[in-house]
Amino acid sequence: MTVMMTMQKKIKMLFAFGTILFLVGLIANNLTTTNMTSQKQLPDKLLEKQPKTSASPSIISIRPVSAFYYTAGSTIDIIWNCTGYVPYVTLQLQLSGSPNGTIYTAPSLSTESNIYHWHVPSYQYPSNQYRIYFYWNISVYQWSETFTIHGAGSWIRVTNPISGTWIAGSSHYINWTTNSTNLHVNLTLFDNSLYKSTIVQNAANNGAYYWHLPSTLPTDYSYQVEAAILSVNDTGTVFSIIGNPTITAPADITYNLGATGHSISWTVTDTSYGVRGYTVYRNGTSVATGSWTNNTAVTISVDGLATGSYNYTIVATNGLDGASSDTVIVTVVGAGTTPGVPFDGYTFLIIMLLSVGGLVAWSLKKRIARA
Repeated sequence: MTVMMTMQKKIKMLFAFGTILFLVGLIANNLTTTNMTSQKQLPDKLLEKQPKTSASPSIISIRPVSAFYYTAGSTIDIIWNCTGYVPYVTLQLQLSGSPNGTIYTAPSLSTESNIYHWHVPSYQYPSNQYRIYFYWNISVYQWSETFTIHGAGSWIRVTNPISGTWIAGSSHYINWTTNSTNLHVNLTLFDNSLYKSTIVQNAANNGAYYWHLPSTLPTDYSYQVEAAILSVNDTGTVFSIIGNPTITAPADITYNLGATGHSISWTVTDTSYGVRGYTVYRNGTSVATGSWTNNTAVTISVDGLATGSYNYTIVATNGLDGASSDTVIVTVVGAGTTPGVPFDGYTFLIIMLLSVGGLVAWSLKKRIARA
C-alpha cells in the first residue's frame, strides 16, 4: 500500500513537470515565430529609408565646365551625380577659391543626374575664376571646373594662351571671345603685370590672331596677354615664354700659318632653368661640346690649322627648346704673308676700274703728244 502511494506521487510529479516543459516550449515557440515575422518585415520597412546601394558616398560634378561662358542675368544648369547615400547636396559659388554665396541646398538622387537651374544675378561680378563647390559633409564634396561669368554689358575674354609654355621665335594663336560687334581688337603683352610690348593694334575682331613671338623675348614665367576693345579689356592667365640664349659675337680672325695664341671666346647668357649645353662646329663638323655657365666664356683654340678659311659656329641650348648660334670666320694665310682683307670680288672690280682708267688716260696723253 505504501509502495503504491509512493508510485502515484512520482507519476503526479512527472506529469506536472512535463506540463511545465510543454508550456515553456509553447511560449518559446510563439516568441521565435513573432521575432522571425518582425525580421521578415523589417527590411521592407527600411527600404524606404535606407539607400539601395552599398557604394561609398561621393559627388560627381558634370556642369558647369570651363568650355562654357555664361553672362550675368542668364541661367546656368548646374548638374551633378551621386553614388552611395547622399541625401542632399549644398551648392556653393566660389570665386578664386573663396566662398561667394550659397546658391541652393538640394535633395540629391543617387545614380541619377541632379539638376538645378541657377539664375545668375544681373549684378554678378564678371570673372573667369568661378567654381561650384558641391558638398554634403566634410567627407563628401567636389568642385566643378573653373568657368567664366561675363558682365551684363560688353565683355571680352582671353581664352588662349591658358598657362603652358611658348618658345621665343615660335608662332601661336591668341584667342578670345567677346559679345562686342566692334571690328577691331588690341593685344598687349605683360610680364609680371608690367607692360612688355604691343603685340598688335586694330587686329580683326574674329577671335584669333596668329602671333610670331619675337626671338629676343627673354625667358620668364609670368607673361600674360591682354585683349582690349575700346574700354573693355581682359587679361588672360599666366603662361611662360622660354627665350633663346644670348651669345656674344666675337670678331673674325686671320693669322699666319704656324702662329699660335689664337682662340675664340663666346659668352652665353640666359635666365631659364633648363640643362644648358653647347656644341662648336668647324665647317659643319662637331669639334667641341660641353655645358655653359651664365656669363662665363666658352673658349676654343683655333691654332694649328692649315691655310684656308674655316667657319666656327657655336650652338647653345637652354634645355627648354631655346637655342641660339653665332659664327666666326677663321682665315689662315701662308707664312710671311701680311694678314689683311681677303681678295674678293669688290677688290677685283676696283682694280679693274683703276686699270681701265689708267689705260684711257695713257691713250689720251699719247694722242695729244702726236698732235
